[in-house]
Amino acid sequence: MTVADALAGALCDCAAVLLLASGPAKLRAPDAVGALLTELNLPGWRRGRSRVAARAVGVAEIIIGGYVLVRGDRLSTLLLALAYLAFAVVAARAVAVRSTASCGCFGAASAPVGRMHLAVTLGCLAAAAAGTVAGAGPLTRTFDAGPGAGVATLLLIAVLAAALYLLITVLPVLLTQLRAGSQ
Repeated sequence: MTVADALAGALCDCAAVLLLASGPAKLRAPDAVGALLTELNLPGWRRGRSRVAARAVGVAEIIIGGYVLVRGDRLSTLLLALAYLAFAVVAARAVAVRSTASCGCFGAASAPVGRMHLAVTLGCLAAAAAGTVAGAGPLTRTFDAGPGAGVATLLLIAVLAAALYLLITVLPVLLTQLRAGSQ
């Protein structure tokens, strides 16, 4: 395994961790996702399905994220890439119409979709695509180079996933508060 393949695998795992973490939030608090999808008026979207659809997305996120971390085969990473492609379409639409609705990604901790959210989503899409090309492998592969390298890689994945979470949940709220305070 090359360094580039290992990096692609770690970034793909990070995208999977973020997806896996967001799934349970949609099961607990599905209304924000439903409200966003209703506001965006996406083709084929019907108002009465928002809670069920949001929960279905949450279940799919848990399954796909877990599948990538356990197997890391090309099918799992392709599904991860397709999930982030769908999220990128929704995020791009939300940015284009200047939506103020919460994304609902992490339930109550979510913020409105903005350019940062779109950038993170596109970055996760790229990471999933790189993992598909490189053949990410299961998360346990991080220990192939020894326990020290495995622990360091797991910490890197966790820190990066946490940073991405903060970029799409906390940073937009802070920026909004700063803008409001400077006016």
